[in-house]
Amino acid sequence: MLAFNAALMASIFGLYYLASEILRPWASGLHIAFGSVMPLLFLAHVKTGRKLAERLLSSDHVVEIPIGICR
Repeated sequence: MLAFNAALMASIFGLYYLASEILRPWASGLHIAFGSVMPLLFLAHVKTGRKLAERLLSSDHVVEIPIGICR
């Protein structure tokens, strides 16, 4: 999520400040592509988090949490 938000900010920065006639269509397409994927990524993020929370709350045994989640 953080990487996609950073890519959106970088592409809008490119559109606003570095907008030459050659780079504008490329930066615009990149920005639209990242912006279109963001809602799907957000939904996957929420679904994964809810699944993990459900597993943690419903189990009687210790559940190993993947390393990247706690950071």
